[in-house]
Amino acid sequence: MFRNNLFLSVVVLTLASSGLGQNSQNQTAPNSAARSNTSLPPWPMRAHGMFRNMQSHSPALGNPETIPEANTASTTTPKVYQFGTADFPGATGSAPQGVNKNLVVGIFQYMNFGPYLGFISRSGSYQSLVFPGSTSTSPLAVNTLEQIVGSYTVDASGNEHGFIYSRGTYTTLDVPGSLFTELDNINDLGQIVGTFFDGQTYHGFLYNAGTFTTLDYPGSSSTSAYGINNNGDIVGTWDGGGFLLSRGVWSSIDVPQASFTWVFGINNSGKMVGTYFDDNDSRYHGFVYFRGAFNTVDVPGAGGTNLQAIANSGRIVGVFYDANNEYHGLIAH
Repeated sequence: MFRNNLFLSVVVLTLASSGLGQNSQNQTAPNSAARSNTSLPPWPMRAHGMFRNMQSHSPALGNPETIPEANTASTTTPKVYQFGTADFPGATGSAPQGVNKNLVVGIFQYMNFGPYLGFISRSGSYQSLVFPGSTSTSPLAVNTLEQIVGSYTVDASGNEHGFIYSRGTYTTLDVPGSLFTELDNINDLGQIVGTFFDGQTYHGFLYNAGTFTTLDYPGSSSTSAYGINNNGDIVGTWDGGGFLLSRGVWSSIDVPQASFTWVFGINNSGKMVGTYFDDNDSRYHGFVYFRGAFNTVDVPGAGGTNLQAIANSGRIVGVFYDANNEYHGLIAH
């Protein structure tokens, strides 16, 4: 999430390797579809972890709903969001991944099964962002300094490398010895979180001042780190559940009654956004989590909603798919 072969209708997001490490030329990271026992509904999703150990589901249309608050005795009124679309001009599918101030970054596709390209959008004006010489580029996050991180591939194998884009310059950044690296988020201090594959499983990581630190949720078989704020709080996913890592303490973040929870973003106020799957209606829902309260945030009439990032202003970006299984970018205020 994309981490990253998106799929439109039947196209599955695939994350592969960066081609580093011993014997890396003969190995690739297992893709999402290969690790899933059954097929899933069409869904453009940043996270390779989205498809980990899931059952077969079918999307269904329904009305927006609100999850009752969890882990809190207080009562709050759920915020009512105004939604707008964020589609790259002429694309068959668009998926915003990161937001800060007036800048949105994400990926788009011109045709089914076509390459995935990056975009930058400022105040509704779009331009493409493509790593030089790459076969696909996936910008995944942007900080207030307009430094962009993401991943790219350079050949048909789909092996992925992390990249940083700043002031017109691209820089590759891979976890040493990994088979693929994906940079998922960057804060204003230049601290980066992401995911890498070591040939056996997926690990989260923190990159800070030139040093990589592996992040594994205690007892998990796989971990992905997706978001970091300026306080150093990190969110992500482990084995189908969400987590928060704050000041060295791991906490599970799981939507009540959901079968799977993915936490993708956190802002400086501690508001988190993500996606959960509800077996009761076989749908993906977006959510906002703050101070112990979960609130569902669904695009009205959509077949599924996925929230990817939240700015300090509270502006949210993500993806929804419509009744025709076509996916669109969303902006929520």
